[in-house]
Amino acid sequence: MCALLRIARIKLKPISRVTVTQDIVYDPPTLPAYIPVQLKPVDGPPSNEEIASVHTALRISESFANVPSIFDSDLHVQLSQHLFDLQLARHVQRSIVKRLAPASVAQNQAVSRSDPGNTNVNNNTSPIGIPQITEATEAQNPPVNRPNTVSQPLSRVAARAASFVDSDVIYDPPSLPAHIPIELKPVTGPPSNEEVASVHAALRISESFVNVPSIFDPDLHIQLSQHLFDIQLARHVQRSITRRSASALSASNNQTVPQGGPAETDASNPPVTCASPSTTPGQVVESTETRYPPPEQPKPSYETASHPNTSETNERHKTTDLIVEIRDALKNVNRLLVGTQNSLARGFNSSKVSYCSGNISHNPGAHSLMNDHGEVPESYNLPTFTFTQTFTGSYYVNFSVDNLTENVLARYLQFYGIGEEMIEEGEELKIKSVATMTSQTSATNNSHETVTLVPPELPPLLASLFNLKPIHGNPSGQEVRLVHEAVRALNNFPQTSELRNTDLSIELSQHLFDIQMVCHRQKYPIISSALLNDVIYDPPTLPAYIPIELKPVTGPPSNEEIGSVHTALRISESFVNVPSIFDPDTHVQLSQHLFDIQLARHIERSITRRSARAPSVPINQSVPHEDSTETSATNAPGTHTSSVATSGQAVESTETQHPPPERPNPPDEITSHPNPSETNELCGTADLMIQIRDKLDKMTRVLVGTQNSLARGFNSSIVNSNWQYKSISHSPGVHSLINNDGEVPESHGLPTFAPISSGGMYSYVRFSLENLTENIVARYLRFYSIGEEMIEESEEGLKIKSDMLSDAKNLLSKRLFLNR
Repeated sequence: MCALLRIARIKLKPISRVTVTQDIVYDPPTLPAYIPVQLKPVDGPPSNEEIASVHTALRISESFANVPSIFDSDLHVQLSQHLFDLQLARHVQRSIVKRLAPASVAQNQAVSRSDPGNTNVNNNTSPIGIPQITEATEAQNPPVNRPNTVSQPLSRVAARAASFVDSDVIYDPPSLPAHIPIELKPVTGPPSNEEVASVHAALRISESFVNVPSIFDPDLHIQLSQHLFDIQLARHVQRSITRRSASALSASNNQTVPQGGPAETDASNPPVTCASPSTTPGQVVESTETRYPPPEQPKPSYETASHPNTSETNERHKTTDLIVEIRDALKNVNRLLVGTQNSLARGFNSSKVSYCSGNISHNPGAHSLMNDHGEVPESYNLPTFTFTQTFTGSYYVNFSVDNLTENVLARYLQFYGIGEEMIEEGEELKIKSVATMTSQTSATNNSHETVTLVPPELPPLLASLFNLKPIHGNPSGQEVRLVHEAVRALNNFPQTSELRNTDLSIELSQHLFDIQMVCHRQKYPIISSALLNDVIYDPPTLPAYIPIELKPVTGPPSNEEIGSVHTALRISESFVNVPSIFDPDTHVQLSQHLFDIQLARHIERSITRRSARAPSVPINQSVPHEDSTETSATNAPGTHTSSVATSGQAVESTETQHPPPERPNPPDEITSHPNPSETNELCGTADLMIQIRDKLDKMTRVLVGTQNSLARGFNSSIVNSNWQYKSISHSPGVHSLINNDGEVPESHGLPTFAPISSGGMYSYVRFSLENLTENIVARYLRFYSIGEEMIEESEEGLKIKSDMLSDAKNLLSKRLFLNR
C-alpha cells in the first residue's frame, strides 16, 4: 500500500464534499408507541433494512390518517423527509461509485483502454497503467489573468456534452424471486423504454403481494423502487444535456464565428497547453513537448468482443481511480508542506528591528497566506502584507484591501479559489457589476425558454381528449395541467387494450417529470447555499373547500409549514372523484410547492450535518504491499500546478514523466474469468482507499489552515513600548485554534482570541468564555466536534441541554486552554 501511495503525480478533479454522503448521520424522528418500529440513526448511505424500517413506519402512520385523535401530521412530515434524505443519499453514493469506474484494469497492473470517442484523455499510460496526463508549465498556463483562447467549435462542445452522460454507468437490478417472472438485465447508461417497462412490471407484481406477508419481500420492493428511480434520473439527465446541446447549436446560427484556422492562433497562448473557457469538466490539458508516443492500439475486433465480469471490472476501475486521487492528494500535501516552511522562513527572515531609547526588539516578520496549492500571492505578482513604520520608529505589518484595484481584487479571488461567480473575464479580470450579474441571471433563466419538451404520441382515444403539443421554454399552468389530466386518464383505463402500451405510460410520465423540473428551475434558479435562507417559496391560492392557510415560506420550511401543505394536498385528493369540486390546477401547484420546500429543507440539513463531526471508521483491513520506486516530490517550478486550472483539469510536471509500459494483450482482458474471492478483496481495498483519500483531503485542509492561522497571528503582532522604563518588545500576535477541518472560528462567525491593552504599558491575548451565550457555546462545541451529547437543536438554533451549560464551558475551556 505504501508503494501505491508514493505514486501520487497527477491532478484530477476532487470529489466535492457536497456530493459525498459517507460522513453524514441521518437522525430519524422519535416514534410513538402505536408505531412499533425501531428507527436508528443512519450513518452514511442507508442499507435496505434501514430504508425498509422507514417504509414500515410510514405505512403504519398512514393507516391512522383518518383518526385525528391519533394521527400526528408533524411526525408524518418528519418520516417522509427522513425517507427522502435516505433515498437521495443512496442514489448519490451509487452514482459516485459508478462514476469512479474507468474503462478497464487488469489484476495488479492498471491498464487504460483505448476509446476512439474520448477526446479528453490520451491513450498514454503511466508506470502503473493509469492514463498519462501532463502538465503545462506556469509560463504556458498562467493561473490568473490569462487571455481568452479561441473557443472550440460548437459541434465539438455539443458532442462532448452528449458524451458526458452516464453512458458507461451500469445500473444493476436486484435478483427477482420465482413469483416475479420478469427478467431484468443490467442497464448501461440511460435506459430504453423496454428496460424501464420491465422494472415497472416487476414493481406492479411485487405490489400485488403487499398483503401477503409470506410472499411479499419489502427489501426487494425497496431495491426495485430505487432501481427505477436511478434509471429514470439517468434518462432525465441525458435528455436535459441533449436539449441544452441542441439549444447551443441552434443559438450558434445567429452568431458570427471568428475566422482563422489554427495557424492564426496566438503563439503566446497555444491551445494545447492552456485550458480554454470552453474546456469541459474532466478535460485534460496536456503539454505536447514531452509527450511520449501512444502505445499500439489493440485491434477493433477485440474491443467489440464480450466483456469480463462486470462487478470485478468495476471494482478494478474504482480502485484505479482511487489510486489516482490518492497520489494527487499526496502530491498536493507535499506542495503544502514545502509552501508552509518556505512561507514561514520568508516571514521570519523579513523581521524588522524597532528601537526605543537604545533598546531593540524584533517583530515576527510579514507572512503571506498561501492557497490550497501551497502558493503565495507574490509568485503571481499580487501585493501582500508589508511593513509600515510609525513615527516612533517601530514597525507593524499592514495590508489594506480597500486600496486594491478591481483587477487585483479579481485575481486575488481567483488565486484563493473563492467568489468565482463575481469574476468577469475580458481583456483583464474584473469584478462583475450588479447590472452584469442581473443580466446574466436573466439570460440563464431565458436559456430555459429555448428548451422544447416534446410529448409522446397519444393513441386516438386520448388524442381526441388531450391535445398535447410541444412545450417551448417554461410551461404554462394550462400545459402542465393537461399533462396531469392525460396521465390520470391513462391510469383510469388500465384494461383498455388500446391504452396498454407500456411505452406510452413510461413516455408520458417521463414527459411530466421533465416539465416539473423545468418549472422548478424557472421559479428557483440555482443559488449558493449562503443565500438559501433568502429564497421565498410562494404557495398557490387555495379554493374555499380547502380551509388551510398557506403562507409564503422563507428559506428552509418548518414542520408546521410542511404539515400544512401535506394537509392541503390530502384534502384536495379527497375530492379527486368529484369533478365539479376538484381543481387539478391547484393540485398540481400544491404538489410542486411541496417538492420545492422539501428540497430546500434537504439542502439546509445537508449543510448542517457537514458541520458536525464525521464518525470515525475503524480500519480492520490489510492492504497488500507492492514494491515500487519512490518518486521525487519537490516543489520545483517544473511541478508547479496552476491555481486556476479548470474544474477537473489534470496537470503534471513535464520533467518527471516516464515512458508508458507495454499494454497487455487485449484478448487476455476479455477472456479473464471472475474470481469471487478476488472481487471481495478488491472491494475491501477500494473501501480502505476511500478512507485514505478522505483523510488526505482533510489533511490538506488542516495544513492550509495551519499556515494561514500562523500567518494571520504573526501579522497581528503588536509593539509594546514603555518610554518610562525605556523598553520595547513585540507580542507574538493573536492565534486562533483551527478545528479538524482546518477552519478557524472566525470563518463561522464565532468570537475568538483578541489583544487586550493594559493602560498603554503592554498588551496581552485573552478570550473569556464567561460572557458567551448558550448558542455560541453550542456552536463552538459543534465547531470543534466535541460535546455533541450536550447539544440540542431548536427552532432558534443550537443550544445546550438543560443544566449542562457549565459542563459545556468547562469542556470548551479544556479545548482552548488545556489546563492553563
